[in-house]
Amino acid sequence: MSPLKKTPIEENKIISALIGCEPEPLLAMSCQSSPTSSTSSAQYKSICSLSDLVDRELVATIGWAKQIPGFTDLILNDQMRLLQTTWAEVLSLSLAFRSHQYCMQCTPTTGSAPASVGTTPTKLVFANDLIMDSEQAGQCRADELFNHSIQLVKRLNFV
Repeated sequence: MSPLKKTPIEENKIISALIGCEPEPLLAMSCQSSPTSSTSSAQYKSICSLSDLVDRELVATIGWAKQIPGFTDLILNDQMRLLQTTWAEVLSLSLAFRSHQYCMQCTPTTGSAPASVGTTPTKLVFANDLIMDSEQAGQCRADELFNHSIQLVKRLNFV
């Protein structure tokens, strides 16, 4: 049996196709209507923005999947099944990747060098204009989502 021939990354058709169909960066949309009290208004606005982002990112994920070589060759039922079973993981990894990139751009308090691999992430980047820290997550009752997502970003930082 002959050894497998390594394909250079530039010649890898799937990776090239995935790079070519990378979605545009998201921006948060502010909600049109809101409750009267200021505390519930801030919570409502955050939840509304996150919900809108998930909807738009899900639509973008479907468009992205259609550009993956071979995906549209599958029967429609199989395409739907793949998307239904993986959309949460795809969106979670997208959030973690954006947050990881943001964490790597941060500078340590003691110098001006870029953050190292061991840097602990403290913020999640849902969109270029919607970055959430633990305090904001607590205000909109998204502590569990925040903590699980931060753990995923931490794992990415060590890869």
